Amino acid sequence: MKFQLELTIQTDEGISTTEVITLERKHLCDDTIGLSLDEAKSLLAQLQQQIVEQQVDAFINEIKTCDCGQTHSLKGHHTIRYQTLFGKLQLSSPRIILVIVKIAHLKALAHYVRS
Repeated sequence: MKFQLELTIQTDEGISTTEVITLERKHLCDDTIGLSLDEAKSLLAQLQQQIVEQQVDAFINEIKTCDCGQTHSLKGHHTIRYQTLFGKLQLSSPRIILVIVKIAHLKALAHYVRS
């Protein structure tokens, strides 16, 4: 018997499905009933990785565009580690360059507030 667990993610852009884990069971015995502790840990770690990656991607897409309509440039990427209850995650973290118009607007606003 084969069990395939998938994660379905629904966003504004559509629905995507990702395979999380596949388990195979041959004969029914004490060792093959349900999930083993290692399988459960692996399943939760993989689910956590997929869910957090989707949340981070959605956040980055949200802040990628300035209020003025221009797209922020990327200076590069680096990897960050994030500790969760289900283990350490490695996430891609883009370095975003703010749009000059926004910086100029903030400076003008600061000058106006000082006067």
